[in-house]
Amino acid sequence: MEKPIFEVKNLEKTEGEQHILKHISLSLYPGEVLGIYGTNASSKSTLLRALSGLTRIDSAFFQLDGQPCKISTPVQASRLGIYALLNDQQLLKNLSISDNLFLGAYTKNKLCNTFVQNLLGCYSLKNVRKAAEQLLAKYSLDINPDADIKSLNSCQLQMLLILRSIVNSARVLLIDDCLSSMDDKEAHSFGQFLKHIAADGISIILASQNYFRLKDIADRVQIIREGALYQNTANDSILSKFQAGSPFSYPKLPADIGPELYRCTNLCYRNILHNVSLSLRRGEIIGVLGASGSGRTTLANTICGYYTPTSGQTLLRGINLKITSTVKAKKYGISLISGSTICQGLIPHMTIQDNITISNLHRIQNKKIPFFINRRRDFYYCANMINKLGLQIRQLKDQACYLSNGSQKKVCFGKSVFSGAELFVLDEPTKEIDYPGKIQIYNIITELAQEQNGILLFTSDIEEAMGMCDRIFIMQSGTITCEVLPAKTTPAKLHQLIFASTASNMQHL
Repeated sequence: MEKPIFEVKNLEKTEGEQHILKHISLSLYPGEVLGIYGTNASSKSTLLRALSGLTRIDSAFFQLDGQPCKISTPVQASRLGIYALLNDQQLLKNLSISDNLFLGAYTKNKLCNTFVQNLLGCYSLKNVRKAAEQLLAKYSLDINPDADIKSLNSCQLQMLLILRSIVNSARVLLIDDCLSSMDDKEAHSFGQFLKHIAADGISIILASQNYFRLKDIADRVQIIREGALYQNTANDSILSKFQAGSPFSYPKLPADIGPELYRCTNLCYRNILHNVSLSLRRGEIIGVLGASGSGRTTLANTICGYYTPTSGQTLLRGINLKITSTVKAKKYGISLISGSTICQGLIPHMTIQDNITISNLHRIQNKKIPFFINRRRDFYYCANMINKLGLQIRQLKDQACYLSNGSQKKVCFGKSVFSGAELFVLDEPTKEIDYPGKIQIYNIITELAQEQNGILLFTSDIEEAMGMCDRIFIMQSGTITCEVLPAKTTPAKLHQLIFASTASNMQHL
């Protein structure tokens, strides 16, 4: 029987009195894709960080190729060929795809074409591009090496990170949850790509909260729960409750629809958005549904001031506004809640309490001494928000960096809700959050609508749009192609509208 390439025995990690990882032991074989399934706060992300030296552990025994090894820092791990791919922020957005691929790969003799360049350590851009072209072609990726990183979707960004690790002689890849941010087509392509990588002898540990997608890709799946790792069995009780795709009722409650709150007319941004028009009334939840690359996220960012529109008119509470920055948008009462913690400005080494209140300190200031914080009011607001979001934390003084990815996103959601905005722009707010966590987010959305706020929900999830929205706008190629009512359509019809040609969609307007 083939020997494991990488083994871990009795890995332990504690934070204060809390046992984060408990007696973790696993074996990874050459060319194997090992799936780690777990819900939010199950410590799957912490496990990958521990295996790559990114987080401190109490004790563990590591073996690579049957030989004991030490992994206490990312540098030690990378020298052994162990790379952690935690998010696409590891890519440099201002560099081309070819430059990102070979960043840190000091193979001078291959990337330099003259003796002087080799001597000085300079690269030939022509050789770098050629090497990138060959690498992309080897794995059948239709990506232009000169393209902008911002033009890639989440699946392509993840593939690029993996290829960069291969360039740096990776032997073991540790990939954190990326399947939840992909649509079905992207997830299938990513699975085929991983199998191609594994066929070359590279071993992969893939953590995810989407059990069905993970099962299709991985050779075997292990389950992590409350920091302990279990073997997967067909009748494991936790799958029936937490597996992706489990049916549940969306907790949307009726709200009184008030006067118009927001309207944009003929909104354009460069060559990405084209004459987008929509309106939103108080108490209403409007869905903007579109596939990857439809311009959905760009529209959300334009409404919130991250991008300045090229042309078009914006009305908020009947007042004509020109929103040119996020500061102005927040001043007018517009808040963006994104699926990315980076976009939300989470400060990892600040406490959970301070992360929630930092964007709106005047709500907790002392009434008698305005420049001082009322700590009692601060604690009350934060504890109430944490309770609503269902966060399982020991105390508000914990640092945000110790939370799981899903819990960090909930903190970002609480921060935006605490800002006291009237128009909430939600861009994939439940991305990479498990189903119990989604229910908690949906409850907050429903509560905001009942308080006569306006909700713009940008999503690629058809069922989410149908379950939570009063009206749905279909977006394709940077424009709104039609408007539908959830009660008068089906998921199959919405899917057809999203992927049908723009010309045929315009007939539904």
